[in-house]
Amino acid sequence: MVVAKRSSTRCCVYAFSEAAQRNTGTLGGKGNSLASMVQLGLNVPPGFVVTTSVSRAIMENLKDNSNAAVSSAAPNRLWKQVERELLKLEQSTGKGFGSDQNPLLVSVRSGAKDSMPGMMDTVLNVGITSTNLSALKAMFGRKIATELFSKFRKSFRDLVGVLPPDDVRLQLRLAMEAVWKSWNSERAVAYRKSHRIPNNGGTAVIVQAMVFGLGKKSGTGVVFSKNVSTGDSTVYGEYLRNAQGEDVVSGIRTPEGLDTLRAQCPEAHEELLRNVQMLADHYGDVVDIEFTVQNSELFILQTRRAKRTAHANARFLVQSVWEKKKSKEEILATLSKENLQFSKKRSFDPASLLEANRQGVYLSTGLPASVGAATGVAVFSKERAMQLASEGKSVVLIREDTDPKDLPGMLKSSAIITCTGGVTSHAAVVARSLNIPAVVGLGTLDHAKVEGNSLVTDEGVIREGDLISVDGATGSIYRGEITLVGATTHKEISILLKWVKELRPEIFRCQILPDFDLLKEKFDCSQLLVDFYFYSAISEFSRGSKFENETKDLFDRKTKEISEIFLTYLVIAVGGEVRHMPRSHSDNDPYANSYNLLVKDFGVAKGDRQNTQHRVVDSFSDLSLDRVIRFFELSEHCFFDPNWRLSYGGPKWAAIAHAPLMLLKGEITSEMFVDHVFDLRHNGGVLFNKHQICNSTREHKMSDFLERKKRAQSLVDLCIKFKYEEQYQAFVRENRELIVKLGLEATFQML
Repeated sequence: MVVAKRSSTRCCVYAFSEAAQRNTGTLGGKGNSLASMVQLGLNVPPGFVVTTSVSRAIMENLKDNSNAAVSSAAPNRLWKQVERELLKLEQSTGKGFGSDQNPLLVSVRSGAKDSMPGMMDTVLNVGITSTNLSALKAMFGRKIATELFSKFRKSFRDLVGVLPPDDVRLQLRLAMEAVWKSWNSERAVAYRKSHRIPNNGGTAVIVQAMVFGLGKKSGTGVVFSKNVSTGDSTVYGEYLRNAQGEDVVSGIRTPEGLDTLRAQCPEAHEELLRNVQMLADHYGDVVDIEFTVQNSELFILQTRRAKRTAHANARFLVQSVWEKKKSKEEILATLSKENLQFSKKRSFDPASLLEANRQGVYLSTGLPASVGAATGVAVFSKERAMQLASEGKSVVLIREDTDPKDLPGMLKSSAIITCTGGVTSHAAVVARSLNIPAVVGLGTLDHAKVEGNSLVTDEGVIREGDLISVDGATGSIYRGEITLVGATTHKEISILLKWVKELRPEIFRCQILPDFDLLKEKFDCSQLLVDFYFYSAISEFSRGSKFENETKDLFDRKTKEISEIFLTYLVIAVGGEVRHMPRSHSDNDPYANSYNLLVKDFGVAKGDRQNTQHRVVDSFSDLSLDRVIRFFELSEHCFFDPNWRLSYGGPKWAAIAHAPLMLLKGEITSEMFVDHVFDLRHNGGVLFNKHQICNSTREHKMSDFLERKKRAQSLVDLCIKFKYEEQYQAFVRENRELIVKLGLEATFQML
């Protein structure tokens, strides 16, 4: 049953012109930028913002009845306030919402506090009905109006689930409901998880008068104040004549450059450049601006801090200090460890690239959308990308174009290729945010196209499973493998790293956090042990060879995966064990104080282990590094209490709780953490039996495995010591392709 809602006059809907004093958390990022642009005097189509508080109220009210209509769970005051703003919108545009003579059409978009490009639903042209189609024909001509009508009906049905009714207010409610629902879509949840965005923030809803880039002196585009791929200080962007905004960002059409806009509408082009500079100065950052030109008139639809590669971000930050726009302390305060991943960017070895070109393995060239280089197996679906990546393979996802449904596969890919779209398309934006190479618009430059599970180019065909190499800096694609080398470091990047080491050394603290979705799975710790040490040995064996980077990346990925498993497991294992805390001391005892904080803040309590573990997991709804550190610090202190009985807790569990602390505080690497966890001993060697995620009924077998590993002097020796074990056979089966490529068949007893 839906929770009853209390009536209130509190405002939850604001016109853009009235919203400038609200904070970003209330208006969302998009609503805040629209209000700011109106205040700056830019030509912004009018509209209003439904605040994020409505989204949060809906989520709260639907807890007890997830099948209820979303709009019925909204606060009672909402719809009266929406009607008030609709009336203002009609007055400012001179159009009527639902009018058969001069119809007002609106877009309905999401607007979370943190930008999530393409992850949530957008419904355009709300207000089209069967009765105002003739008015649209008079406005746009028969062909364009008919296309608008059919596209609106199709997109509304796809996003909302029904054909649009002729009642335009019902259309608006259903469209807003679709936006709220999309907050919890699979792709949005996956994006928030990968970018560490909280799930409880909710989204604003933006309702805005439509403007149309349709006609001879019309079009739509996206512009950046700097190059978001390389960091170069040049304004650049893309423009599509006779199109609506979604045609650019979706990637279904490949746009032209801004020179097209300059030739078509020089006044609009000049005004756009002035607006770009104004917004870049206002935000003190690189900005990404969406715009539409309607009958030569420029409208600014949206602006935000541009998603960029970590490489480009580093150059921008240092340049802003040199230009005296910001101090070192200001730019370093914005950095996280993920922002410094540019130091791992790879490029192709020049000699190998020259040889590849001599051998005729060049395939195609598209638009370079995200710098870096990668080699991987060609795949043509998100499902295949996820499957092969889970087997430790490097994959290159190839699509005609990508949309938000492809995100799970994109997250697992080493590079992305699309045949359509430009450098502002969905594929390009997501690739830059993930910091992986991308080449887009392949078909525009080289007539390439996807046919089933094949990429057909002028130079040949790539089929699923083929090995290809992608250069995101030049846009070139090659058949087979090209040797990777470390990236060339720009002087700005070297300077930034020096500043970080001097002023913010803590930034290199571990960024791995527990992933409680893993609790649904079960891992064989003996298999994890074999995988970890064999990947380590192979990586060591490959040093100095052309496979060094590939095997190092493979080992790093496996180490991160196991680190997340162990960190997640240790939260619930420690939480279940610390519940045995002795209670024979006074209330002012420091050990008692630590335990009471665990009870209060993390749900630890006497009783059943499983129930305690559930409460501990629930207490981490706000998952942050500091909170996880606090949990392990309190637990470690409790285990030092001298009143522990020998059969429970005590110093051995204090050592167990200390292991993740060393990782989280950056005192040890992920590799050292995994190795340390395998070496931990408790109650005769039993550690991995406190929850099924890391359940091992053969602890003596693991101890035996560790002893064998310690005595092994080389990869060959390791193979000899494990060759009769089923975990070893499983490792060989899953990595057969890699073993053959490295020429290690005989070493692994495969012949």
